[in-house]
Amino acid sequence: MALNSVVTSNAKRYLETMLRDLNFTLDDWAIYRELTGQSGELGGLSDQLWAVDTGDEDERAICGERGQWLRDSYRPWHGYLALFVCLFGSVANLFNIAVLTRKEMRSPTNVILTGLAVADLMVMVEYIPFAYRRHISTIKDTFSYPDTLYILFHAHFAQVFHTISIWMTVMLAVWRFLSIVHMHTASRCCSMRNSICCIVATYVLTPIICIPSYFTFSLRGHPTPSGQVLYRIDISSLGRAHGGLLSRVNFWLFAVAIKLVPCLALTYFSVRLIGVLLETKRRKQRLLSGCQPAGEHHPLARGSRQADRTTWMLVTVLLLFLITEFPQGILALLSGILQDRFFRSCYLHVGELLDMLALINSAVNFLLYCLMNKQFRVEFRALMSLPARPCRRRRTHTVNKLRQACVTDTTCV
Repeated sequence: MALNSVVTSNAKRYLETMLRDLNFTLDDWAIYRELTGQSGELGGLSDQLWAVDTGDEDERAICGERGQWLRDSYRPWHGYLALFVCLFGSVANLFNIAVLTRKEMRSPTNVILTGLAVADLMVMVEYIPFAYRRHISTIKDTFSYPDTLYILFHAHFAQVFHTISIWMTVMLAVWRFLSIVHMHTASRCCSMRNSICCIVATYVLTPIICIPSYFTFSLRGHPTPSGQVLYRIDISSLGRAHGGLLSRVNFWLFAVAIKLVPCLALTYFSVRLIGVLLETKRRKQRLLSGCQPAGEHHPLARGSRQADRTTWMLVTVLLLFLITEFPQGILALLSGILQDRFFRSCYLHVGELLDMLALINSAVNFLLYCLMNKQFRVEFRALMSLPARPCRRRRTHTVNKLRQACVTDTTCV
């Protein structure tokens, strides 16, 4: 039930006076409500007080009440779901690293997949204490210096390794595209040495590229009359200098260079690659139509089915990546264009859901490899000392010779 204008005005003045005694502003109060996840009657009262003379009602019109309802409904579950996904994903990525580094699996493409697994593993391992501390633990010390410093560290750490994961995925698409479309170029450029050099360069350059983010944010302390100092993350003095130049640079770097550009690049290479694979499938079907009927057991038919599995695996990887990264890039772009108005009313409401999508994307690669790559399954069974599945001998001497002539390495894609 909404408060009338007289009551809300008086309540707002009282709130401002109380916050001023604590050396806080209404902006700090809004951030406090976001951090503590206030809801229910107290949260509704706070929202009405915040709406007075601040334009918050107009802000809500951007995303509506559903955004806040979605946040309040999902937030109690986020910590437990994130903890489960991170524990599963950490073990899964350890398996990925163990299998992909086996002698039988060494190849340029699998080296990239190993680099991707390491980055995903680092993201998930670091998120485990964060999820427990912020969403599960009953001990709340939100505004202490160590807790606020850890949140700032978590933000930078996750950004660096998630960016590495993004560019590893783009590198994987480029390598696969070259190996199929430009085989002569791939034999010269996509060597084991070049793959390792690109991975090392990605791990070294990404923290350097993220330097603007390190200087954009800092810890801001608020002393209280009791002598206690409350801390929160705020734009640094360097970030505010020159009309917020560094903040704008950091925004464009995050929203465009780190999010949207990799999405567009991966979309381009993946679509081109899928088109090539589908064209190969059509050619095989035309060849099969001129042969004696041999049913689905014909060697070319089996090769066509393998191409289909590879195509669907690429489509799955592409969709998972786009579902995770494109929304974050678009929301970050809108936050920069519409400024704080959009950020508070929309972005903050879906931030935890976007985190969950990114965590799931980092955890499911092991399942994809097991489902869609026979060599990975064989090596995983050998790693776990499981008996190998019996296989039937087929008369595929001609096809095997062609494969030996064309395939130079073992890949999981």
